Amino acid sequence: MMQHQDSRPRGLNETRVRAGSAAQARVFATRSLLAALLCCRFAYSQTRESVPTNFKNDEAVERAKAGAMSEVNAAWWGFDPVDATRAIQAAIRTRAPKVIVPYVGKSWVVGPLTLVSNQELIFEPGVVVMAKEGAFRGIRDCLISGDEVTNVTIRGYHATLRMRKADYTRGDYATSEWRHVISLRGASDIRLLGLTLESSGGDGVYIGPTEDDRRIACRKVTIEDCVCKDNHRQGISVISAEDLTIANCTFSGTKGTAPQAGIDLEPSHPRDLMVNIEVRNCRALGNSGSGFMTNLERLTAQSTPVSIRIEDCLVRDSRQPGLRALLATADGPNGFVEFKNCVTESVEYSGVRCLWNTGSPIELRFVDCKWRDVARRASEAPVDLELSGRATGGSPGGIRFDNCYVYDDQDRPPIKAVFASETNAIERVSGTIFVMIGQPEQTSGNLSLGIPGLRVEPKTHK
Repeated sequence: MMQHQDSRPRGLNETRVRAGSAAQARVFATRSLLAALLCCRFAYSQTRESVPTNFKNDEAVERAKAGAMSEVNAAWWGFDPVDATRAIQAAIRTRAPKVIVPYVGKSWVVGPLTLVSNQELIFEPGVVVMAKEGAFRGIRDCLISGDEVTNVTIRGYHATLRMRKADYTRGDYATSEWRHVISLRGASDIRLLGLTLESSGGDGVYIGPTEDDRRIACRKVTIEDCVCKDNHRQGISVISAEDLTIANCTFSGTKGTAPQAGIDLEPSHPRDLMVNIEVRNCRALGNSGSGFMTNLERLTAQSTPVSIRIEDCLVRDSRQPGLRALLATADGPNGFVEFKNCVTESVEYSGVRCLWNTGSPIELRFVDCKWRDVARRASEAPVDLELSGRATGGSPGGIRFDNCYVYDDQDRPPIKAVFASETNAIERVSGTIFVMIGQPEQTSGNLSLGIPGLRVEPKTHK
């Protein structure tokens, strides 16, 4: 029987054999690599599993103390439902790059905690850190303090840090407005992300200088996606900061001691800094004070120039003027304060109040701002100006309104302006305010304010 002879050229067969062998070699190499990766993954998982999470683990604690762990869990020190201060503070003091405070189904009840540098502190979703009842007797005791720390992140999406505001106003506690949820002094490169900060005896967040003569400001601080509610003095107080960003935050229910604002930017010494401060896309709801305010009374001509921008923010249901700017001295700093695209609504008092010395070289600007359903009290006006100071022609400073809107159904002037005697402040107010009036019979005659540089133009809306 004749064998079938392959009629294809011999060279082509050899080429295909060699190609097949190469393909098999590649498959073998790929399988070997996958096997090695699986072995590595198994070894890693075994290592991870050798340190159980959310349970007391003395061996893991010893390794963490020795600096052998890049991530530690506060539960390794043992969860104590009565007082968990030791566990969290011990985990922080390992100086591990990452500290986890896990959800264990109960609140972590603590006394004051202190941060260290170069660490990320993570509160898992659902975690509640509760100030211990009867603790925080010192007038400056805070839930979490960071003095001159650097490179710190506190992350806590859907986690809550809560104090006991009602307790601190009782007679057996010394009167104080400084029992903050988070206190930062002279800190740098800080990130606060996703936290809910409640019921302090002071501020949700305090950002200030060191308490010694150096007065080192906080620098490079970012606060994002946080909620500050039911705090005693402020949602956030900023005393001295450079390169501060506050974004996508909500401040509500501040009530206790003045100013009771959502955010108060208020330096307390001429050397304090208000440099490159940006507040954007934030909401101030139902606070007993103003939504957003700046008080620059303590700064002087020798202070570092100010740069503050508050943009795309909402104020609603405040018990005081929605926006507030205070600077009554002529010896004020250079720079600017700008409110841009901010909306104030449903406020008993004015939408904005400016107690301002226009002789100061700093410029106060309102750009694309809107005030509606404000100044519900008959004695109030949507825009309230109390101005003083004398400046020479062409000098920097003054107040400017660019493309701002007042929505008002009351037949009254949209602006109440009081000028101190012997002042040329009337010449230092400029810009355009459109007044959206509700009834055609409201006339433009009662909108004229005698301020030559300010155009007030009525428009009828339905």
